[in-house]
Amino acid sequence: MIHAIRNPRNSKLGRAIAAGLVGGGLVFGMVACSSAEPDRAGTSSDCTARWTFPTVKKGVISVATVNNPPMVALDPNAGKAEGLEADILEGFAADACLPLEFNRMTGAAAVAAMSGGKMDIGAGGWGITEARGQMIGQLDEPTVYNPPAILSNQGVSTIAQMEGVKIGVEGGSLYQEKLESRFGKDRVTSYQTIDAAVQDMKNGRVQATFGDSTQMAQAATANGLNLEADLHLQSEDTNYSELTTATLVNLPFTKTNSELGKALNEYVTELRESGELTTILVNWGLTEGNATGKF
Repeated sequence: MIHAIRNPRNSKLGRAIAAGLVGGGLVFGMVACSSAEPDRAGTSSDCTARWTFPTVKKGVISVATVNNPPMVALDPNAGKAEGLEADILEGFAADACLPLEFNRMTGAAAVAAMSGGKMDIGAGGWGITEARGQMIGQLDEPTVYNPPAILSNQGVSTIAQMEGVKIGVEGGSLYQEKLESRFGKDRVTSYQTIDAAVQDMKNGRVQATFGDSTQMAQAATANGLNLEADLHLQSEDTNYSELTTATLVNLPFTKTNSELGKALNEYVTELRESGELTTILVNWGLTEGNATGKF
């Protein structure tokens, strides 16, 4: 087994779950400036921006946000977004001397908003794919290497063991069509959320759920499952390459906004080279392997 997830109960992710952070919300804002200690209430008048780039909404970075802890989650009580991608974007916004505005959306709506020039950046665990690259801008390198995982409390721990059982998956995820192609549509049930799939698994309607390991770890913790016993990360297997290749997570952006893309790429590269990206990921329950791709 490969290890890419620490116990979220000992991390920011665990505290977010305990506080009910995974609940819904509509639109939330964060504000930052490039002082040593960013002012969350507003930009400073003496803030000197590292970059200048156009934004959809003048003077604000608009973020199309798909709720997906620990990547990002919108807290309806505190009125802010939290998660590893929120941490990355706060630092980026601070250096750009611009406030952030997180807008809660579904995945399809977020793609439409970015490709249609209505949102600047996307957050929520977006995988780099050739198809998405035709519609939205993608970073040169990922922020997170996210291997897939099986979550099952019914003895299913490998791809081969999913033969002949009912499988739950989040609808519209990168894995839905791949699972259906491999095991047949009659064996795969799609759900609006991974939590709904896990609930059906606990009730015996499906025997396993499948998705990105970070998402599955959150679902396991939120639904009272045993991470050590029930979460099974999948190593790369040439027999099942379409289901065992790690998702390369990034922060997509409006494809036509090359200035924004260049600045975001530069910032993320600096985080990676300085080791700060690893620190952010570890703070949210991930490991160094999720930052380097070496598990």
